[in-house]
Amino acid sequence: MMWTLFCYLMGLLYISSTDGKLYLQGINNGKSMRTDESREGWWIRDSPRSDKIYKMSYSISLQSFEEFENENDLRNGRFNRRINFQGDDRCAGAGHVMFNGSFYCNKYRSPNIMKRQIYPTFCCKQERPITDAGHSNSYHYQWGGYSDIDFALDERGLWVLYSTAEAAANIIIGRVDPDTLEITSTFTTSFDKRRAAEAFMIDGTLYVLDRYTSPRYITYFYDTDYARGGYLGDAIPWPNSMARGRLTQLAYVPGRSELYVWDNTHLQTLPISLTTDVPKWAPWLTTPKVTTRVPFTGTYITTTRPFTTRKGYNTTPRRPFTTRRYNITTRPFTTRGSFNTTKRPFTTRRSYTTARPFTTPPRISYYTCACDLRLRVNCTDVNQPECNLGIPIHPVSTENIVAETGCNGCLKVARECPSLCFMRNVEFWGVQGLSRVITEDTPWGPRNKKLGQAFCERINSNTFPPGGSIIAAHKMSDCDLDFVHNRFDEKLCCIMIDIPGAGEIPAWDFNCNGVIENYEAEMAQDSISAANA
Repeated sequence: MMWTLFCYLMGLLYISSTDGKLYLQGINNGKSMRTDESREGWWIRDSPRSDKIYKMSYSISLQSFEEFENENDLRNGRFNRRINFQGDDRCAGAGHVMFNGSFYCNKYRSPNIMKRQIYPTFCCKQERPITDAGHSNSYHYQWGGYSDIDFALDERGLWVLYSTAEAAANIIIGRVDPDTLEITSTFTTSFDKRRAAEAFMIDGTLYVLDRYTSPRYITYFYDTDYARGGYLGDAIPWPNSMARGRLTQLAYVPGRSELYVWDNTHLQTLPISLTTDVPKWAPWLTTPKVTTRVPFTGTYITTTRPFTTRKGYNTTPRRPFTTRRYNITTRPFTTRGSFNTTKRPFTTRRSYTTARPFTTPPRISYYTCACDLRLRVNCTDVNQPECNLGIPIHPVSTENIVAETGCNGCLKVARECPSLCFMRNVEFWGVQGLSRVITEDTPWGPRNKKLGQAFCERINSNTFPPGGSIIAAHKMSDCDLDFVHNRFDEKLCCIMIDIPGAGEIPAWDFNCNGVIENYEAEMAQDSISAANA
């Protein structure tokens, strides 16, 4: 009787509550962040704890995407890093995800899912195949674009949406371990992936959009907690004012209560309403979950009836009113008059029974950290390599860093190399800057010259006012990393002058005024004369 009452009360709790689970209640009109040249693309935030934004314009075969510090930089097109993917590193579709500083995507023309460390530095490739998963426009979204395998992120973690021939092209929801890329559990829905415009996850529930050209509703859902799904009708309409005719990305970032959309060159955010109450479109939430309930492991109480005689009523029981407590989880069940023959297993000290596991020590490698000075020429197109990383003009030093072989070693180098090169480059630049006298080894012996003149000779071309910026950089070739970490205030201007008998030679324009003074021409001639001596 008591157990029946307990189960009844627990059922009432399930009817009136969703255990704090979030459900989508509505989608509101949003805003357009900016427009892009590409009709199809992908953009997303890293996480609620970071303002960084990532954007990729060409979604069919990913070549590169850009990192922005915040929304303002995204609107103005000022990216602080461009991350390049080449060859086998290209991705398919627009269903990518940034999660805890790593980038996840579907490998181009492959059933493999890939992970690349993006923040704090770009390194460490990892990939794993999805067994029997369709790819290369086998089970894609309505718009095509190699969107067969789509990542999703929600409050539960990382998911992947795909399909197989065995599932008859219906969407399969896979839970992904973000560290190993292993799919730990799957749920097969009853919705054909080729009929879906896009899909996303919120707190373990899948939501599917009906059309990509002119969306009307969230047409289908699937709740992984109950392993149930169905059609929503017009319960969750799509805001018509935001439609632009070709929606190719729809993503959710947990903690921000908004959707991220790429719709025909428009990068949009749509605020959403979430609820923890039982939504009107899901009355079946009154039924128990399919997941196994945690068994009751507490203590239940039974009360004995007072002892009475047959004749009359004895209000003072001979047997006292007692309460017995039975712990049903820890005390073994025994019958009266019998013995519990189950013996406690014999155990010895852990040091004798469990040997310490043998672990192979990590392999150690020597990584090079090259520090140099570079020239960033008068830049009008920020997409040019010389505007981003600059042109190397002078090596400063090469540092060796001992670290573990592999991804962990590259991460250590990425932490230590910038600070080492910053110190070396600043020490070399000193207070004199371009006026510093350096000694260069030549086939005719060592020669002294100003740093500015030496740089102009290495460029051997005109660099007119306002001149080029001198930047300090570091390169870690073992990990394929190359970054700029500082810029000096002084500008470098070079002008080619004609010297009789020697032809055109570069001269350092000390004042950056576009005119070569006598002493500047003499300095250039002295350098050429010393070389010809």
